[in-house]
Amino acid sequence: MQERVKQFWLPSLVTLVLGWGILTILICAGVQPFMTRPGRPDGLYVYWPWVLALPFVGALGAYLSRRAEMRGWKVYVAGAFPVVAIAVVFLLILPWSFIADHQVVPALKLSGFAAGMVSWVLLPGIALCLGIALQGMRRFHSTNV
Repeated sequence: MQERVKQFWLPSLVTLVLGWGILTILICAGVQPFMTRPGRPDGLYVYWPWVLALPFVGALGAYLSRRAEMRGWKVYVAGAFPVVAIAVVFLLILPWSFIADHQVVPALKLSGFAAGMVSWVLLPGIALCLGIALQGMRRFHSTNV
């Protein structure tokens, strides 16, 4: 197996599948999100059990990446890959859908786009990076003891 696959793509795939798999299970189980403006596209939709599980997902991705001897910022990208994937959707695909089809969610405006970025990119990204940082600190302390 190539080093890049072992160090980056495999941990990224694990975090992507595990992170979004947990959300899928929560939705299928009927867990309702916290909503600031129910029924409106400009409200926050936060699945708190998912956000609270994401630090463990990020820590696992960072652990797998560091175990394969990856260093630097790539460890964070591998651990935060679920957010990287959804950020691509928000920043590339969603704006393109507005250009291509004006009927795509006509009520969604800049405030809705910002709320979606906070709900699906910013808060989960903070949670994933928290897990990555804590895993890195635990690893640092265990090597210095």
